[in-house]
This record gives sequence, structure tokens and C-alpha cells, in this order.
Amino acid sequence: MHSDLPPIIALFLMGLVGSGGHCLFMCSPIMTALTLNSSRRWLLIVGYNLGRIVTYTLMGVLFGALGHWLAQRVGTLLQVQQLMTVIAALIMLLIALQVSGFYNALAPLERLGSRLWQKLQPLTRRLLPVQHFPGALALGGLWGFIPCGMVYGALAASLAAGGALEGGALMLAFGLGTLPALTAVGLAASGLSRWLRHAWLKRLAGIAIALLAVWMLVHQYTKSPPNFDASETPVEMDCH
Repeated sequence: MHSDLPPIIALFLMGLVGSGGHCLFMCSPIMTALTLNSSRRWLLIVGYNLGRIVTYTLMGVLFGALGHWLAQRVGTLLQVQQLMTVIAALIMLLIALQVSGFYNALAPLERLGSRLWQKLQPLTRRLLPVQHFPGALALGGLWGFIPCGMVYGALAASLAAGGALEGGALMLAFGLGTLPALTAVGLAASGLSRWLRHAWLKRLAGIAIALLAVWMLVHQYTKSPPNFDASETPVEMDCH
């Protein structure tokens, strides 16, 4: 399993450095609404983030299984992994541009997911205001489907993971990477949020995500193909 470690680290770091800008824009209003109930602030923040990460993980399981299914029908697993890794890396480069503030490169991709979100958004309104842990958990689970280019980039990487468990692990790592920034904003409120949106910090995050994309590509294309032991090859029996 050590060969799968670099993509997991890459997605964790992408969530960690990217959530300081891109994720805060989408999630700050919800985090602010949760922290209005100061007596249960910690409980509601934990519930929201747990629900969101569970949704990411389940989507990763689904996409990992889909990638494995495609590999069985389209070509070898390594070929499909390489193709999906290229797609994921390209999306990560677009994420780097958007997080850096240079160009909203992921807007077309996020519009594709807006149709599903339009159906789910009314459900989120019914959960507000959140007063208890189950409500925060449900809200976080629904919020995991909000159109987000960073999530789509991580899901593309999950397609190349090689299986359902591997895909779920990648999305779990990504979700855990987003946890520190969103939790800190929920606890520290507007001061930290403004600091995380500084232009220089966004530039550094964009550079880091671009480097992670290159790292994923190098790792995938230097991966050795599976070795088969000749002793395990079936031997045809001569019946004559």
C-alpha cells in the first residue's frame, strides 16, 4: 500500500492549503450560522464537518469503484489510472489558478454540479437554524454536494485510485485536509477568515497545489507496472 501514499498526501495537502481560500468562500456563511449558538458551538461544528467529510468519503468510494469498473472494461488498470491522473492533475492546475485569484477557471465545471445542488438546497434551508448535533450532521452531509471545483478535482483523483476503498481513502484524506481551516474559522470567526484570504497566502496556496499536481503526475508515470511471477503462469498439459 505504500505506493498509494503520495496521492493520499497530495489530496490531504490540497485540502489543507486550498481550503484557506476557495472553501472559505462557500462554507463561511454556514460556519457563521453554526457559531451563533455559542453554547453548542463546538458540537455543531463537529457535526457539520463530520457530515461533510462522510459525504466526501462515500463519493470517493463510488468514484473509486467506477474507476475500477472502467479499468476492467476499457483497458488495463495502469492505463486507466494514468488517464484519470492526468485529468485530476489538469483540474488541480485549474484549482491553482482559481485559488491564486488569477482566473475563475472552474466556474464551468462547478455549473455542471449546480443542477444537483438546486435540488438539495431547499433541504438545507429546512435544517436552519441548527440547534442540535443531528441537524448539524445532516446539514454537513448535504453541504458536501455543493458545487466545488476542489472536490471535483479530488474525485477525479479517486477515479484513478484503483478501487472503492482506495477512492474512499483519498476523499477522506482530502476532507481531513479541509478540516483545520474551516474549524478554525468557525471558532475564531471573522478575524482569521480575513487573514486566510490575503492575496499573498492565496498565491502560495496556488503554487503549492500546482506542485502537488506535478507530484501526482510524476508518481503515476514512474510507477512500475505489476510484476507477474513466471512460476504462477499456468502450464499447458500435453495430452499426446
